[in-house]
Amino acid sequence: MKASEYMFEAKNVSGVMGRNSDVKVVFGGQDACTDGKLITLPSVNEHHEMSDVDVKVARGYVDHEAAHVKWTDNKAWSRIMREQEDGTDMDAFHGTVNALEDVRIEGKLLNEYSGSRDNLDAVADAVGKKLRDNLDGQPLGELSAREVGALAATWYGRGRKSYGRVGAEMFKEIDPAIQEIVMQHVDKIDDKTTLKDVADLATSMMTSFDKHDKRDEEEEEEEKEKTAGDDESTSVGGGDETKESGKSVLPSETEETSESTGPAKMDEGHTEGAEGKSKGKVLSEDDVKEDVLKAATGSDVEMSDLGYRRFSDELDEVFSQDKLLEDQDKFTSIHEEMVGQINVIRRKLERKLMSKVQRGWHGGQTKGRLDSRRLVGAYTGSESVYKSRDVGDDLDIAVMIAVDHSGSMRHKKRIWMAQKAVIALAEALEPTQVKLSIQGFKTKKIPIKWHKQFREDTAAGATYSSISPILLLEYKKFEQPLHRCRSVIGGMIDSFYRLGSYHNIDGASVKKLGEQMLHRKEKRKILMVMSDGMPEDDEMRRDQMGADLKAVIDNLESKGVEVFGVGIQTNAVERFYRWNTVVSDTSDLEKELIDRISNVLIGGHWDGGHARKAS
Repeated sequence: MKASEYMFEAKNVSGVMGRNSDVKVVFGGQDACTDGKLITLPSVNEHHEMSDVDVKVARGYVDHEAAHVKWTDNKAWSRIMREQEDGTDMDAFHGTVNALEDVRIEGKLLNEYSGSRDNLDAVADAVGKKLRDNLDGQPLGELSAREVGALAATWYGRGRKSYGRVGAEMFKEIDPAIQEIVMQHVDKIDDKTTLKDVADLATSMMTSFDKHDKRDEEEEEEEKEKTAGDDESTSVGGGDETKESGKSVLPSETEETSESTGPAKMDEGHTEGAEGKSKGKVLSEDDVKEDVLKAATGSDVEMSDLGYRRFSDELDEVFSQDKLLEDQDKFTSIHEEMVGQINVIRRKLERKLMSKVQRGWHGGQTKGRLDSRRLVGAYTGSESVYKSRDVGDDLDIAVMIAVDHSGSMRHKKRIWMAQKAVIALAEALEPTQVKLSIQGFKTKKIPIKWHKQFREDTAAGATYSSISPILLLEYKKFEQPLHRCRSVIGGMIDSFYRLGSYHNIDGASVKKLGEQMLHRKEKRKILMVMSDGMPEDDEMRRDQMGADLKAVIDNLESKGVEVFGVGIQTNAVERFYRWNTVVSDTSDLEKELIDRISNVLIGGHWDGGHARKAS
């Protein structure tokens, strides 16, 4: 699976998660995080090929975070954390509550969506393997309860639900006494457990951990004192010993002491010295989850010229008609100016389309409607005296017209040309059964904080192909009659000038429009893009943006969307669109556009058009 396909899937996670439509997934920057409603994943190279395991890991991450959005009360979480700010070790408390809450919400997820098991299993195993690597050989049995206990809760919690094999194996390696504490607390979590219950369990479990670690320390201290006493009792006279102040010191013992001065270096601040077991930070899955996700989605993969990575899609937006500018008079004026041409186009289109749905009668049938021409046969006992209608081809077609709203469309008033073409096509298709949508595409203004983060990321070595958010302008929805949309189509020029910015990230825009088409139920899906040039943005890799547009078109076509490029006074569309034509003025509408689109609608080819050369 391409990373771009995974992105599309991940963004529809709210549909998978049932009635909760608040789950929103965005891809941007270098970090993975969740704020209780928004799940942010690192920006990916959209052309990266993900393995089956990678896909499951990435799905598992989103499933897990979406479960938090659905079942973790963010306000209650914040309140619980505030109530503990009275001297409690907040890092340890946070990590312990989070681990137990992970067990709770994953259990609820599996109860409602059993299909998530493979995904949760994949991400849990990937995280477990990464954690083991980070321990760099450190035996799990040497870790204190405070260090490993919270993490062990997730290992055991998943193991009892028969997933997370790697964690279940690691759980067996920790101190049996710690295992017992973890099992006693995790076994109390069920479908009725609340977040408040989880916090109480965390407090109890931490208390048990501290008692265990204190008892261990006391035992180790006693053992050390006993060993020291034994050494003193045997250090009297003889052999090669040297004496100093009445005490003997073995040379080898002196050397060992000098070599082991200071703590031994371990992963993530873990230290081990004279006090025995390490007293480092609480181990957490959060330490490695982001690295695991980046590896799965290819966020950490260097891009070639054919790669494509947007800075973020968080602020992408669709402007519905209530945000568009209206001008009914402009629509009426254009319609009156072109009425003769529109009527010719409409009649030509109607004739071709009617021939597609023309239905005749077939006689000599054994059932159907009685054929009056075969009454004699009926009188003599013939059974083949009925007739039936042909099952003609219905116009089960969805057409979307997408209009480039970039700044270069001002040149020679190309946007005016595009508006006239849209009105002519809309009026010609209105009487037919074809479902029509009309949209514009451009970019939004870039927030200052985005520029700052962009600079920081690129300075740190990150590479992006484009930075601007995408803006789609929805002039007509598929199900709307044209008379309800004429005023906003008439206001297209005003919307062009006054809404959004003037760049055109064609690949990302066409992909979003194409995704809308893929949701349509019609047998045929046609996307017609009116454009005048190359993709453009403030910060961009032109080679990557151009290659991405071609890849997006090829991918849509492979999924059954027929994509056509209409150059407005330019043949730049030939570089990207397999099927294309150019409209230089209104006189070209009938010859260059209507004839071709009507041929396509009746099942023919983009007759006489130009196919993009293979590249």
